[in-house]
Amino acid sequence: MSSTSEEMTERPNPRSESMDDVDDSNKMMTGLNNSANHQTASKNSTANRNKTIIRIVIGLSILAVIVVLIVYVVIISRRDYTCKYDDIENIKPRNFDNPEVFDDLTPDEYTAVREFMQASPSLGITTFNMATVDSSYILLIDLFLPDKDEVIRYLDNGGTKPERRALVIVMRGDVNEPRIEEYVVSPLPKPRKAGLYKNPSYKRDPIPFSSRPMDTVNYKPFFRIIVQAYEQLYPLLMESYGRCYHNCTKGDNCLVVFDTAPRGKNSGERKTWIWTFQETEGYYNYPLGLEMRIEHKSTNVSDWYVELVVYNGQTFDTVDALLKAYREKTLKMIHIPKKSSEFSSYNARGNLPEAPKHGPRLIEPDGKRFNVHGQHVTYGKWEFYFHIRPTTGLQIYNLKFDGERIAYEISLQEVLVFYTGYGPTQSNTDYYDVSWFLGATNMELVRGVDCPETAAFVDSYFLANTEHAKKYKNNICIFENNGAIPLRRHYQNNYDDGFTFYGGISDYHLIIRTAANVWNYDYIFDYIFYTNGAVEVKSSATGYVQATFALPEERPYGNLIHDHFMADLHVHAFTYKVDLDVGGLSNKYKVLDIGLETVNHQWHNGAKTTQLKITENLAKTETKGLPYKAGMPQYHLFESKSGKNRFGTPRAYRILNKSPLNFLLADLPITRAANFAKYPIIVTKRKETERDCSNLYAQHEAYTPVLDFEDFINDENLVDEDLVAWVTMGTHHVPGTEDVPSTPTTWNQYSFFLNPHNYFNDCPSLNSADNLVIRPGKGKTRRVASYGRKFEPKCIPKSKGPQSFDGFRYSA
Repeated sequence: MSSTSEEMTERPNPRSESMDDVDDSNKMMTGLNNSANHQTASKNSTANRNKTIIRIVIGLSILAVIVVLIVYVVIISRRDYTCKYDDIENIKPRNFDNPEVFDDLTPDEYTAVREFMQASPSLGITTFNMATVDSSYILLIDLFLPDKDEVIRYLDNGGTKPERRALVIVMRGDVNEPRIEEYVVSPLPKPRKAGLYKNPSYKRDPIPFSSRPMDTVNYKPFFRIIVQAYEQLYPLLMESYGRCYHNCTKGDNCLVVFDTAPRGKNSGERKTWIWTFQETEGYYNYPLGLEMRIEHKSTNVSDWYVELVVYNGQTFDTVDALLKAYREKTLKMIHIPKKSSEFSSYNARGNLPEAPKHGPRLIEPDGKRFNVHGQHVTYGKWEFYFHIRPTTGLQIYNLKFDGERIAYEISLQEVLVFYTGYGPTQSNTDYYDVSWFLGATNMELVRGVDCPETAAFVDSYFLANTEHAKKYKNNICIFENNGAIPLRRHYQNNYDDGFTFYGGISDYHLIIRTAANVWNYDYIFDYIFYTNGAVEVKSSATGYVQATFALPEERPYGNLIHDHFMADLHVHAFTYKVDLDVGGLSNKYKVLDIGLETVNHQWHNGAKTTQLKITENLAKTETKGLPYKAGMPQYHLFESKSGKNRFGTPRAYRILNKSPLNFLLADLPITRAANFAKYPIIVTKRKETERDCSNLYAQHEAYTPVLDFEDFINDENLVDEDLVAWVTMGTHHVPGTEDVPSTPTTWNQYSFFLNPHNYFNDCPSLNSADNLVIRPGKGKTRRVASYGRKFEPKCIPKSKGPQSFDGFRYSA
């Protein structure tokens, strides 16, 4: 290879040049190459620098975007979506300096009336805290409403504002023949006179002292007798239950004692049964089989004594007799071990989720759509006043729709609970809850459970069974609700896999609510106002059942709910007064009976047809042979005297009782004060002398009642008169283990409706932006008419939660 290489080098080149020329040429070429390489390197360097710059710019851009995103996320996470609107324009407090005609008494009015009465030398009134059974003292002060025609002149015609007056109930245990007296005190807020009030609906004058409610003044000496008896029974109590009534450690080994009613089996008696419970949450479920009857009729409390004792179904005339049997070991003993009482507790139990989710809750995306100014409420086309009494509780007055009065008054009148059973206390328990200050047991409501968090809460003031007026915080709530069902809707099918239109409206309505706690039971009272002009009045029962000790003889009357304890059959009844004014004060009461008829068929010769038929019946006079027919379809109408809709049909409102009660206890001696309960609906002519169908004295004088509703029914004219309906609803309750720890509202809701019937020319809910109409558009598009409403929430309401609950009453 080396020789060849040499040969090739020496071979003559036709293009050969001198070596000098070659060298110069090589040098020049080398320079050119170096220059080209330099230029290429320079270009490469510039490109690399550009790429680096681009990379840096891109990196900085990405970093900037990341920073911006982080800042955005931080800002968004910290952004306050809480609704900024408040209720200051919607919710305004009462004007205590200038109360309206239906407004409850103010704290200053309570004080002024009490001090005025106590200053009367003729009455010799003792302050409540120092009062005794044989003294004169004030039991209760309440607003005394003016006559209806006087109120209407003021509200509708600009008449003089009626003066404010108070009703004062005075216990007169200081006189030779003890009695109860009622006084009307006026004018408020600076009273100058007090007149003895003779209620024209009362059958008994004076009001018998035996009909007085059990108040703090009576309970003090009453429980002194109980303490003495239970101190004597200490050895028996400890062996039977490991618990005692005196000298016990609260929350560990104490007993509690409570009384029931009626107080006797005959008019004028004061014989009260008491029974014994284990002290615990929900002690109503822990009756222990020790019961006593105490005689306490005399105004001299030294005459009060235990007249009967029952232990484990064994009867003894005295406490000493029971102790004697115990010491001689002839007593059939009870042994209930001291153990956990979790079964009656509201504590959650079972396998609970580790991270529970909160359930749905109500929101108001644009703020409240109702107003509460003092005790006056407006909502859409509705407006009304509310009033709460210490006896009967929440009432609605001057209810108007679109400026027209629908009802002057809708008010709870009485709540009855009548028990059955074998044991001495359970079998002698029949409650008239108004006599237990039903209204003044309407306690504070819990936000988020008793009422939605969106509710407006209102305080009340009562002077009942106390020296000074008490403030009941947040014991009335008012809120708009969505019923989670359309008020009405329709999907019109085009029968070609499509539709012609959809129309609907949500069932929005306003609710005003209270919840009373009368010993074991809790009652939720609702007045509900719908956008179509209907009103629903609802009572719901919850709280604890009243259990009894499970003696063998008790079994036919109920069910075991735990070891040793039974819950027995009882009846609930709720009675309301409904003063409807349909198109004015002059109304008719008409009943549409729906029955059958068989007639010749008009369109098929020779054939007959059986069909439904409406028969109109005008109730001309009050009658005990009431038009209401149990189990038969009927329409109960209040018709306007002259008002008609545009088709010439009389304008009317229908009373629809959804929960009529078949009151099996009617006509018994104990129900003589509850004669109203036998009528699911009964109508009377309205009178100022017949304001209420029950009263504070019914519980303790049921056998010869102070007020008898049957006296309201006396064949008076009902045609073109101002009429009142009395509506009773309820049920018979056979408790079961699902009533433990307490009765659910799920199947214990009772209601009646006031429904417009030819009152409007069409459904008034059409006059609402809550309507929604959807129609097909072009192609697959839809035309949605929502009338200005937006469906995206603007904000999230701030939650206050149940932590805002206080639960106590305070001096006003």
